[in-house]
This record gives sequence, C-alpha cells and structure tokens, in this order.
Amino acid sequence: MSRSRSRGPRRVAVVTLTFTGLATASAAHVGCRAVMPSSSSRCGASSQLAMVVRADSAVNEESIRWYLSSIGRHNLLDVSEEKLLAMDVQELQRWHHVRSRLERQLARTPSHDEWSRAVGFEQATERPDLQTALEGRCFDQQLRSLESAKETMINSNLRLVVTIAKRYANRGLGLQDLIQEGTLGLITAVDKFDPQHASQAKFSSYASWWIKQRVGRAVGKAGAIKLPARMPSLIHAAHRAREEFSMEFGREPSHEELANALCVSSNRLSVVLSASLDPISLDRELRGGSGSVNDARTLADVIPTAQPDPQAEVEQRLMRQTLARSLHPHLSADEHAVICSCYNLIEDRKSPLTYAEIAKRFCKSVQWVSKVEARALKKLKGRPQLRNLLQTRDLTANGWEYDAA
Repeated sequence: MSRSRSRGPRRVAVVTLTFTGLATASAAHVGCRAVMPSSSSRCGASSQLAMVVRADSAVNEESIRWYLSSIGRHNLLDVSEEKLLAMDVQELQRWHHVRSRLERQLARTPSHDEWSRAVGFEQATERPDLQTALEGRCFDQQLRSLESAKETMINSNLRLVVTIAKRYANRGLGLQDLIQEGTLGLITAVDKFDPQHASQAKFSSYASWWIKQRVGRAVGKAGAIKLPARMPSLIHAAHRAREEFSMEFGREPSHEELANALCVSSNRLSVVLSASLDPISLDRELRGGSGSVNDARTLADVIPTAQPDPQAEVEQRLMRQTLARSLHPHLSADEHAVICSCYNLIEDRKSPLTYAEIAKRFCKSVQWVSKVEARALKKLKGRPQLRNLLQTRDLTANGWEYDAA
C-alpha cells in the first residue's frame, strides 16, 4: 500500500512544524559564533547586534530554501492515486475512532490484539475478496501501510501549502509561520476528505479551503489586535477586489463600488477597512521634516482627547472653592448659598443646579431664587470677583444688566 519512501506521518508533521525552531536554533548558534569578540576586536555593541540580525536572516532564508527543496522531491498524485490513498486514510480514521471507543470502555489502553478484533481485521483476512491484498500481513503491517498512505498524501501536497502561504505574506507573520499553519490545515483536510463524495472534487480543491482558513485565522491573530475569524478573509478579499478594479478601470474604486464587488453593505465595508489598518504606537516620537530637528514629543502628546485632564480638574475645583471664600464677606448667607449653588462653587457637580432644584432645596419659589441671584450680582458689580464668577459659566461681565431686587 505504501507508495513512498518518506517518513511516518507524525514525523512529517513534526518536521514541518519545527523547522522554524530549527532555524531559530541555527541562527542563535551562528549569531553566537559571529559576535564572539576576539582580543583585537574593536566593534561596538551596535556592530555585534547587526551581525546577529544578518546571521538570523541568512539562516531563515537557508532553512526555507532547504524546506522547499525537500518537499519538491515528492511526486504529485493523479486522481486515481488520490482516491486510493484517501480510502486508506478513511480506514485509518475508522481504526483510531475504534481505539478511542475501546479506551473509554476499558478505561485503559487496549492491546493490539484487542484493537485488531475490534476493527474486524481478523474477519477481513478471511474474506475471499481481501485475502490477496492482506495475504501474509499482520495487523501492525497493515497499520503502518495505512499511516504511510496518510503520509504520502501530506507530502505530495505540501507545495500547495507554500503556494497559498505566499499570498498571505507581509501581513504580520513570517513565511515559515504561515507554512506551519497551512500544514495543519492540510493535515485536517487529509483526515476529512471523502473520496466517494457525490461532488467528486479533487483533493487539492478541497484542501485549499482548509489551508486558507487556517492561514487566514493565524494572520488575524498575529497582529496587536485580534480579529474575528471571518475578518482576515474579508480584508484579503477587499484588497484583491480593489486591485482587480484598478487594473480593469484604471482608477481606485469608490466606497459603494467596492462594497458591491464584495457583496457587503457599506457599513460592513467600513468595519473591514478600519480593521485592516496597522496600529501605531502612541509612544512613537514625532519626526521632523528634512533638515529639521527631531521633535521630542510623542504621538500621545499631540492627539486631542475628550477626557478631561485630572490636573486641570483639581485646579478648577480649587479655583471655585477659593472664589466661594472670597465672596463670603460681600454677601449675606442666603445670597452666598444661592450663588454657590447656581455656579457650582462648592459642590463638585458635572453641571450647576437649576433654579427649580435650588428652590426645592431652600423651600422657596423659583422667583425668589432669581431675585436673590440678581441682588447678589448687583452687590458684586465692579468687583474683580464678578468677572471670575461669570467665567465659571463661560459668561462675560461686559454689558451685563441686572434686574432690581
């Protein structure tokens, strides 16, 4: 049943998933060797760091080159081979499901004899139509043959993973990480592919969906802000639709044209485009233009904020309390209480009290509150406290007219 001399399926996954780690370890080794200073070395720390970065980049490129050459040694499969191997993989999946059920029933790991009887291998060897295929084979040999079929399907389609992973490059993840995630999607596709489905789809068409899903979700989780599962694919479709529209019509599409091309609403497209923007650190320093001195301020220093400054709030509170104390010698008790309530000088409220609220507090009428306020303002006419008092309500003392008490 085996059609390849490659390794077992579990080792294939391990090699594919850990070649990034191998590259990192190799880079660390090369980096240590590169920055090991000799007695006559006069290079500074910046030169050593640059050497390490160049060594890391070189090793990463070498590991990718080695990986691409290794997967190119496996031949592609035709439709008949895909179906035969997929049938073996489906049988392997059935055997593993039976093993899992036995583990739950026995509360222990079943032996190979128990596993063989549970999957019906002994009965299969006695069937006339299977005697030729299983002649001279034991259960372990047949298990290795089925695992080899799964391995062959994985190795023969790794180039498809690389092709799809390259489309998602430069989106926050390196090519090695994209290939790693795509390989996990390929393994899922191998396990779930049904060669006898009514659609009669090729395995490459079926596997592409699983690979794109896995890679797209990895790209969505790679950024500083994690995106929903569907968002990376929508962002990719929006960029592709914009490029196709520009190539066809020679101009950038409008917001409505791009929404129609994606078959989404205008509001949904706005969410997708905003999610595609790269985040910027607020601690990034402002850079001056050519020939100018760099600005020492950060982006957070120049962005306006709707939240009030805590220090400014404290200063405003102290100023109102000081103003309330300075008005006390010039006003009566009722006048001082009404003015402090009208202009929020003592109580730390978001907005001053209305005439109705003040009247309810003093058990008086609204007209009484208005007259007391006018009488107090008339006493403060010409005094500097009046202007400061009116500024707390964004008013002006110029041209102010008062009603007689």
